[in-house]
Amino acid sequence: MAKFERTRRRELRFLSNPCYGDTAVKGGAVMGLILGLLVLWLVLVIIGFTIKALLWLAIVGLVLFVVTGVFGAIRGRSRRGVTR
Repeated sequence: MAKFERTRRRELRFLSNPCYGDTAVKGGAVMGLILGLLVLWLVLVIIGFTIKALLWLAIVGLVLFVVTGVFGAIRGRSRRGVTR
């Protein structure tokens, strides 16, 4: 039983330490999502400009690309001060 308690204490210490928190994982996931959306919007823009009938798709994709880029830049700038 003592071994279990020592292991549990080590786990709790690890989880409570801010240096070992999951902020880097969450930040990486968010940036991955933003990059994925940017790629998706670029694909929509390319398809929209390639097929003239889908010009509206290019416009929507371009707007979403800009909005996602601005959001990612603001989010990235605000997370720079966070210790990971």
